[in-house]
Amino acid sequence: MRRKIAALAEEPKERAPNFYELGELLLFEMQREDEAYQAFEAALEADPTMLEALEVLASALAENQEWAHLERVYANMIEQFVSRDDDEAHTVLAELHRRTALLHRDHFADPASPPEPPHRE
Repeated sequence: MRRKIAALAEEPKERAPNFYELGELLLFEMQREDEAYQAFEAALEADPTMLEALEVLASALAENQEWAHLERVYANMIEQFVSRDDDEAHTVLAELHRRTALLHRDHFADPASPPEPPHRE
């Protein structure tokens, strides 16, 4: 129900805070991580500049050692910012590339190819 409410806002930038709040509720109060990840990703899709959603999502994925998922999130964010030509985009891209490089260095045996995500039962 809350997901439907979050999606009701007409403008994407208006939807983003709704999805962010839903993600926080799912993650911190209901411990429904997969659904929380989806809500945070929806917030970022609606408004890629909502970097607090990226921070919470990245922290949760790192805490759960979901490295391949985190790498995909960073790649999606890079894709969102790569076509922009403004100072904020350049700063965000530099940070995303830095985080991706550190992620590959620290958590992937072969930095050129991230491992398959773990299968959940």
